[in-house]
Amino acid sequence: MSVKFKKNVLISVEDETAVEDFGQLINSGWNIISTGKTAARLKLLGIPCKPVDDSRFTEIILNGQMKILDSNILVGIIANRERLGDMEDLETYGIMPIDMVVMNLPDFKKAPGFKNIDICGPALIRAAAQNGASVTVVTDPNDYAQVIKELLNEGQVREWTREYLAIKAFEHTSSYDSSIVRWAKKQSLLGCLFYEEMDFC
Repeated sequence: MSVKFKKNVLISVEDETAVEDFGQLINSGWNIISTGKTAARLKLLGIPCKPVDDSRFTEIILNGQMKILDSNILVGIIANRERLGDMEDLETYGIMPIDMVVMNLPDFKKAPGFKNIDICGPALIRAAAQNGASVTVVTDPNDYAQVIKELLNEGQVREWTREYLAIKAFEHTSSYDSSIVRWAKKQSLLGCLFYEEMDFC
């Protein structure tokens, strides 16, 4: 049994530089799924996209903090494209595969605070990078042109490109987490004393 799906890209970016370039994929049969701010920008530029609300997301629960960290999206990202059972599960439960994740994180230094920590973004970026054999994850606008070029010219992103982008994705989330740690350590005198005793500082 062969299970076939249309290609889907999830776009949710803080840095909106050149995000409109992905509109070129529409004529190649791709669906664009997006979140509130990014979706609004794409629509303003005349690029059709499917809002996350249409993909079983909610903008309401927990004040919208979890609007994109949805089990359907996670399953769509981590499903093994080479394992027939995984693809049949997607079909059975009406879950669409996510073939590319275009996402970058906010600059924590510009708005520090525990309440401002991005929960969903790092989780989805890591999920896509972990399944880099099947999913392309793009966190740097400087890589958009190469990814789009390969998709338009070859119909897929090359294996070495996906590997390179997955490593960059882990570097991106690592840098974000490091910014949080540096800020958090500075907030607590007790914490700093503890870290110094443990030779962490």
